Amino acid sequence: MKKGFAMLLTLVMMMTMIGSVSAAGNNVPTFKVDGRMFVTPTGEPQPYINKDNRTMGSLRLIANAVGVESKNIKWDNAKQTATLVRGENTVSVTVGKKAITVNGKSVTMDTVAEMKQGRVFIPARFIGQGLGVTVKFDGATNSVLFLTKDASEVSYDNFEDMGFKRLVNVPFTQETTDGLKLTVHSAYLYKTSSAEAKALQKKYDFYDYDKATDILFLNFTLENNTGRIVQENYHDMNPKMFSMSNMGMRMEQAISSVYTGNNNEIYIRDYRLENGERITSNIAFLNVKELEIDFVGVGVGFKAGSNYQRIAEKVN
Repeated sequence: MKKGFAMLLTLVMMMTMIGSVSAAGNNVPTFKVDGRMFVTPTGEPQPYINKDNRTMGSLRLIANAVGVESKNIKWDNAKQTATLVRGENTVSVTVGKKAITVNGKSVTMDTVAEMKQGRVFIPARFIGQGLGVTVKFDGATNSVLFLTKDASEVSYDNFEDMGFKRLVNVPFTQETTDGLKLTVHSAYLYKTSSAEAKALQKKYDFYDYDKATDILFLNFTLENNTGRIVQENYHDMNPKMFSMSNMGMRMEQAISSVYTGNNNEIYIRDYRLENGERITSNIAFLNVKELEIDFVGVGVGFKAGSNYQRIAEKVN
């Protein structure tokens, strides 16, 4: 009944657009350090997109996240200049200037350094590059990736951190016999009381989040090779992706208020795929059963049945 009500709510929102929110604030990429979500501490200014359409990150906070100790961050109030040292790399940034100094050489950014709530902000990529960190943009997850180690060593799940044994390496792919293909690029399980989960809730505004104890957040690609139209909207409300957390117990698909139209690439809520089409987006599942999760499984299904894969199980 509850699931039916949630689907009805989705239908009303899709048809009337009532309650839909602007996605502008949600277009700010998520920051990840070695595959882990970077959460801005409470009371600190959040990343943002400035007037020059650049993704701005806090110089101090990101520097700390990639291994710069606070003692190696100096602030010259008279010159409005911050200087950071990470290993053999030294970066100096002056508020209001485009030019920064990296290891004694001038580097020109494509926007000026800005001050916000007492923190210096510059484009995220210049923070990482200046400190000797590999910076990439992952369009699949809408994330800025800061890599302090080799990319092959980066994990795109946090199951071991949550007390689970990984059964399948992420990313992984599964496909139904009739050609519906699901690729999971990243999978993160959080307690809803955690800072990471609260950051996701702030970004996506999930319905029924306050009733859940856990959230499974996936970035995925769904590819339709079935020869037919695959859709999940008011024409066909049958879920094509699902998650299991205990024997016979499905986690509830989390409906978000974020909405920018059909085939939304920020967070999936309704979509329609012609044969040969694919969509890459995010999806979340909530544990609202007040039961401890025994295992995590992800499945995909269409007309000819489903393909289901356990990806992690609780360590006793």
